[in-house]
Amino acid sequence: MTAARYKPPFLAVKSAAACLSAVCCLSAAPALSGPASPAVIAAPATAASGAAPENWDAWLNYQKQRESNCVGPFDTLDPPARVTVAGRRFVISGHRMVEENQKGKTEVAYGVVSTLKEAAPGTIYNLKKFIQWWKSKNVDAIIVGGDIANGEDAMEKNLLTFARTGTPVFIIMGNNDSRGQFNRAVRTITWKYHNVFNMNMIRFFDGDGADIMSLPGYYDRQFTRNTASCLYKDADVDAMEKLPPLANSPLLFLTHGPPKMTKPTGIDVIHDKSNVGDYKLTEFIKGTKGKINFGVHGHIIEAGGRASDLIGNPVAPGVWAPQVFLNPSQGDSFPWKMLDGSTNQGMAAILRINVKTRKASYEILRIGPDEHADLDEDTYANEFDELEELRRGRK
Repeated sequence: MTAARYKPPFLAVKSAAACLSAVCCLSAAPALSGPASPAVIAAPATAASGAAPENWDAWLNYQKQRESNCVGPFDTLDPPARVTVAGRRFVISGHRMVEENQKGKTEVAYGVVSTLKEAAPGTIYNLKKFIQWWKSKNVDAIIVGGDIANGEDAMEKNLLTFARTGTPVFIIMGNNDSRGQFNRAVRTITWKYHNVFNMNMIRFFDGDGADIMSLPGYYDRQFTRNTASCLYKDADVDAMEKLPPLANSPLLFLTHGPPKMTKPTGIDVIHDKSNVGDYKLTEFIKGTKGKINFGVHGHIIEAGGRASDLIGNPVAPGVWAPQVFLNPSQGDSFPWKMLDGSTNQGMAAILRINVKTRKASYEILRIGPDEHADLDEDTYANEFDELEELRRGRK
């Protein structure tokens, strides 16, 4: 029997308010084949990266104990967890992670995507194409900027797709992700795949060439899905003041939503031409006195696929600039009308940071309008059977 053709529902052009509130180098990886839990079972002795982690069960339990948290506290894991991913050694001490034996990289490349929202065949297709592109460009890590999926099962599918790359994956939750579902889904995947790092919990990463600090969730309650969503507060922003001084390399700020800008070309502009980013983030960035010049901020889909400086002056793809705040738009395959009138069915980016010049540059990959035509609901039906094993392991 022939499977029904997969047709993602078209999202009508939204008003400004509706647009905001809509439930809205890679190592060789295996090919894709297609209530609170009890104590964590011991993780597999060998990580998916091919190296045995140390104290990984304690790291899983650290996350389990904070499963309902939105913004991770500045707590400590002692002794720390240690894991090797793609030949790189990471030490996780609770809210901080450090890359050991740094070699003094002069340029760092990140594959960047945000706003996935579901795991329909079209979105899985997008993720696989993005991963292939990132691999061809030798990215050092993948950044996933929130709105992983609506529902734990879909979250697990998207996370597993990233985890199977074998490269470091830095991930936060957005305005639509449930705190408990997100944190459980990450634990489910990382019981076996030790290359996915929950940046809700890890608030600062000291990496080779560049550092990352994170703030998960969103600032405006009216655009969160329900009480289980992650709503950060002004106090959470203020508490981050201790993080920028830790940076000894160019610092990347990872959030789901953008800072508030003032120009019509900013990455926080919606269809009514207003800037809707968080002014508190803007003031925080300014207060670091030049420490934060690079950021990844999604959420405002229609303004995505581009970057700007902090006030919203545009930065063109391929241009090396001293300030680059990047909005990768959506990785989701559901059609969305962009500010330029075009229809977007999936975008991702590569962000490069030059350590010596302290400038950054980016490029965008956009999914074509007909690329999902041959997909149906069964296209990836058997690719996630492994999740049953991972769920049993987590419990």
